[in-house]
Amino acid sequence: MLPFMRIKYVDLVYTVRRHLTNASTRFATFGVLGFFWFIVLSGKFGLNLHGSKRVMQALY
Repeated sequence: MLPFMRIKYVDLVYTVRRHLTNASTRFATFGVLGFFWFIVLSGKFGLNLHGSKRVMQALY
């Protein structure tokens, strides 16, 4: 492998890893925020989640 090709390959691997890390961080952040909003909204509308048979079936 030629030296300049090796540099390009390393740069490509670094770029892919960085994008994967950014994507997973973004998904984790949105997941936490989505869960937080779900808690807030369900509390605001007074949903009795644990009393609902359908929700309990979905959880187990």
